[in-house]
This record gives sequence, C-alpha cells and structure tokens, in this order.
Amino acid sequence: MKTVFVRPSSKFSIMPWQAVPSFVIIAGAFNAAAGLMWGAQRLGFGEDKQLHKDEWDFQMHERDMKVREYQDLLAKMNAQEK
Repeated sequence: MKTVFVRPSSKFSIMPWQAVPSFVIIAGAFNAAAGLMWGAQRLGFGEDKQLHKDEWDFQMHERDMKVREYQDLLAKMNAQEK
C-alpha cells in the first residue's frame, strides 16, 4: 500500500476539524437534556425514577405509605400517654 500525505494547505485536511464543534454541541445538548430530566424528576418526587414499575409496585407503595402513617399515629399516641 502506498501512503498518501495531504498537504496542510489542502482544504481536505481542515474539514474534519470543522465538524468537531457541531458534534460537541449536539452531544452536549443531549447530555444537558438528560440531566435536566433527571433533575426535574429528582426535585419533583424526591427519588429517582424507577423503570419497569407496574401496578403491583404502585399498590405496594400505597400500602407502605398507609403503614407508615399508622406507625406515626401510634407513635404520637404513645408519646401523649407518657
């Protein structure tokens, strides 16, 4: 194989480097969008988004909330009795 060298004055040697800023901007926009979506989810709900959550998970979450409320109520009642 014969090695071909491109002269620096050629317009073909500059072209790949001219495309780099646009790729960096596009990649940065995708990453910023993903980061903002994660941050909004975290601030809005106080926890990370759970993937593949079905009806069973929603029902168990509601049950856990009711159990926590009941435990808090019992703790308040026991504190008032003392």
